[in-house]
Amino acid sequence: MSAGITRARFAGTVAAAAVTAAFGIGTRARAADPKVIRIGYLPSLTPLNFGRLRGTLAAAVAPHGYTIQWAGPFAAFAPAVEALTPGSIDITVGSATSAASAMVAKAPFRIFQYAPPSANGEGVFVRNDSTVTSIPGLIGKRVAVNRGGTGEYLLALALQKHGITYDKVERVYLGPADAAYAFSSGAVEGWAAWDPYLAVAEVRDKARVLALSHDIGSENATIVVGRNAFIDENPEIVKVIYDALIAENKWDNANTVTATTLWAADSKQDAATSALLAKRVPFVYGPVTTATVASLTHVAQWFADQKIIPAVPDVTAFVYDVHRGKRA
Repeated sequence: MSAGITRARFAGTVAAAAVTAAFGIGTRARAADPKVIRIGYLPSLTPLNFGRLRGTLAAAVAPHGYTIQWAGPFAAFAPAVEALTPGSIDITVGSATSAASAMVAKAPFRIFQYAPPSANGEGVFVRNDSTVTSIPGLIGKRVAVNRGGTGEYLLALALQKHGITYDKVERVYLGPADAAYAFSSGAVEGWAAWDPYLAVAEVRDKARVLALSHDIGSENATIVVGRNAFIDENPEIVKVIYDALIAENKWDNANTVTATTLWAADSKQDAATSALLAKRVPFVYGPVTTATVASLTHVAQWFADQKIIPAVPDVTAFVYDVHRGKRA
């Protein structure tokens, strides 16, 4: 236990130092040139990350006199929002579940793009040598999840579907990197996570999936958010970025093998993982609508009902309609 804590603290210290150094540079660049857009990316298969890899986002904003400064990769939405809140980045991507926690904390962002969850891109799974064969088998076991985010949502939802109260499973709160280590080493029996972490575990650790998104009725959408001040100061360029991401999403979905191979090369993942990810049900991005707000509110309400978050946020205060240039 003490070794794990030391490892986590060391990783956190190094990460914090790196972020401070990188974002100190980013802040100075922004002060010198207000047309620098600082985007925080995750190691995920999203149009934002593919737009970084293929250069399509930089190409889209260049005619308008803007340049992009990339920051990351962030392991998940929560650390990205930690950078966005003080103004170190302007735009990032994440999940509806993590957004619920961030909205309760009154993080200064608005959601301007939304994609319904993939049917098979996230789930609850166990080690290959585990005797657990179903969700009820997790009772009394240790399962890694990220606190207040996708992992905690997936595990709690899967348990609820089987009539099992959340306290019947020992939740081990870890970020993706430490969760992957704990899962591979056998420190935890299971893990609730999303792609690419799910796919990597399936290939590298031969993980066995107990429940996927569609099995448990997950509403964990993908969202793209912008810092409030950035959106207010640059509504036209936010629309340009929105359009570029829509175009990138269409290209990615039409060229899944090429896209995932590009991602694997950048992430230093193997061909088997890339091939598995190419078979996933794709995300389809679109604008924030009244239906979007309803779904995000439902997720937040569910989180509050489970006492994962203390209250239900006013989701309407955290969304932005790029077509009308105002809050949705």
